[in-house]
Amino acid sequence: MHYKAVRRVLIVTLTLNLAAAGAKLVVGYATGSLSLLAGGIDSVFDSASNVIGLAGVYLASRPPDETHPYGHRKFETLTAAAIAVMLFSTFARLIRSAIDQLTGEVVPPDVTIWSFAVLIFSMILQLLVSRYEGRKGRELQSDLLQADAAHTQADFWVSLSIMGGLIAVQAGYPIADPLLAIVISFVIAKIGIDIIRESSQTLADAVAVDPKRVEQIALSTDAVQGAHAIRSRGPSDEVWIDMHIQVDPQLGIERAHAVGHDVKSKLLDEIPGARDVVIHIEPQSSLADDADVVAAVRRAAGQFPVTPHEIHVFDVDGGKHACLHLELEKGLSLAEAHDLATDLEDTVAAKVPEISTVTTHLEPLASGAAESEPRTRELPAVEQIIEDTAADIAGLWDCHDIALREVEGQLLLIVHCLCDRRTSVEEAHQLASELEQRLKTALPHIGRMLVHVEPPDAR
Repeated sequence: MHYKAVRRVLIVTLTLNLAAAGAKLVVGYATGSLSLLAGGIDSVFDSASNVIGLAGVYLASRPPDETHPYGHRKFETLTAAAIAVMLFSTFARLIRSAIDQLTGEVVPPDVTIWSFAVLIFSMILQLLVSRYEGRKGRELQSDLLQADAAHTQADFWVSLSIMGGLIAVQAGYPIADPLLAIVISFVIAKIGIDIIRESSQTLADAVAVDPKRVEQIALSTDAVQGAHAIRSRGPSDEVWIDMHIQVDPQLGIERAHAVGHDVKSKLLDEIPGARDVVIHIEPQSSLADDADVVAAVRRAAGQFPVTPHEIHVFDVDGGKHACLHLELEKGLSLAEAHDLATDLEDTVAAKVPEISTVTTHLEPLASGAAESEPRTRELPAVEQIIEDTAADIAGLWDCHDIALREVEGQLLLIVHCLCDRRTSVEEAHQLASELEQRLKTALPHIGRMLVHVEPPDAR
């Protein structure tokens, strides 16, 4: 993100919006035109939104720190949402003013040549600003600039409607002025709703990249035999991706790590805005034992908004049967919970071919389990638990780059550990799965875990 460039664009648009606002307000007060005053007030809020945008860009440009390890990029999106709130306030104020005038005696504004002159001047400025800001917003991939450009473009049409109202007043229909002010207010509200809808996609961690595209890029890399559990989040210029790839189990850990690095490099090169990629490597083979099957079931279930636990796998009539408990939100109806469980069972059966049947036990989310907001103060205690747990697993050491964040309503724990370079991928995967299993027991409030094993010289 070129924050200095975004800041320059906002300063230019601030200057032009203030010029348009001043012209509308002066002529609006002089002529008594409510619709012209409405346009002037809206332009003032355009200017105020530019000031808020400058503050948001300043916060968003700050580098990652201990309390924001993933950076401050969302402050820009939050700023766009704040602009929408200001627009809703303008909407309410204009509606109230127009209704007051409609319920009282309608006083026709004094329409002069200056009324039309200031509108034409404002429309020219708005058209120039919206095109300039929109072009820069696309170039810089800035949510804030693109939202503000859409707002300014709508202002152009608002000004055009104001001109129509003044023409109607001049023709002897003074009631047209407050009526058009109401129309303008709803245009402003529509803009606010659009901005909120766009901002919520980023703030709610909606999918940022088509998983099929990520899978295709991964499979185009030599030695990658499969890809799954693909997730992405973030705005278009700062996309975060995590995924699992499968490789030949006979590959050494050093070669497997190199394959993972190749996939990461490809994704960063080919996906615009990709900021970071976390890859979990696992062997492409039949699962060796029930512990591996349990780990695979847990990964498959991790794609759903549930908290799976007490996963058991046992032999039944020559096949393997999986039984697991699912904690779901208390507010779900039985029908909704059953549909979710059925989808989960079908997914587990499809992704884990060793499993022939799946049974789920539904239960409400335990008290406190819904408290999924990650807090930095939790990280030291989590790191100590990880260190103590890994110390009991021969072959793993130096757990590092530990991250704790919320993804789709669940806490995600990411851990990197070192392992001997001569260890095979299959053995490394078993070590990672064992650490995941133990951490699940020690940290039951964490919904999903991803352990990345790498050779010592990869750091």
